[in-house]
Amino acid sequence: MVGHATTQSLVDIAAFRDADALLHIVRAFRDERVPHTSGSINPVRDTRTMEEELILADLGVAERRIERLHRDLKKHKSDDLEAEQAVLTKCQASLEAGTPLRRMALEP
Repeated sequence: MVGHATTQSLVDIAAFRDADALLHIVRAFRDERVPHTSGSINPVRDTRTMEEELILADLGVAERRIERLHRDLKKHKSDDLEAEQAVLTKCQASLEAGTPLRRMALEP
């Protein structure tokens, strides 16, 4: 994503792979006894960072699947594979623009 680089992830995104839902609770309280991993309390920043990390994780999944589809389509053409590739290419563009998939209008 444009303009975002992080050296340390807030969470282990791989741990979310098998989750049915995610609930993101953002810290907004100040307590010197409980240090924040980023050094300061900023709920807006933390929410944005989490969303960016999830977008990057989704982008990685989409890119890997598109690569596999490209290889599979070289072996044999399939309307289903071509349709999946078209949808994933749209998803990839959305994710690269920093837009989460939940904001995409996808129709069956």
